[in-house]
Amino acid sequence: MIRLFLALIFAGLAQAPAVASSPSMSSLDESVEIRVAGPPPVPANWVEVESPMARVYATSGDRPTALRLSRHIAARLPSLADELKLPVGNRIHVVLAPTQEEFHSLQPGTVPEWADGTAWPHRGWIFLRAPRL
Repeated sequence: MIRLFLALIFAGLAQAPAVASSPSMSSLDESVEIRVAGPPPVPANWVEVESPMARVYATSGDRPTALRLSRHIAARLPSLADELKLPVGNRIHVVLAPTQEEFHSLQPGTVPEWADGTAWPHRGWIFLRAPRL
């Protein structure tokens, strides 16, 4: 699953402008300039796990998962970029949501109920539900 989201982020960061084409994500602008976005809106008491290419945000209870995810991104991102023939690009911000409610409320738009994760390439954001969900 992470491979898919990283590929979506790469595809979005490597082209400009990005076009939102998914009807289920109708709250997105039709055409958005790709820009380096700041961090996603997460609660101030969440932890941040930083690696050279990504920053993972999680609650303190999900810190071990955030650490594993951060290490996985650091290890796999260069080879995935090479495989896709794309540059590594800007920092990726990954939000590991501890509840279904937060998974939906933290995102910049409406997402399907069945989604386990979303990518917002024009912002460099990935949202994932915690594995226990």
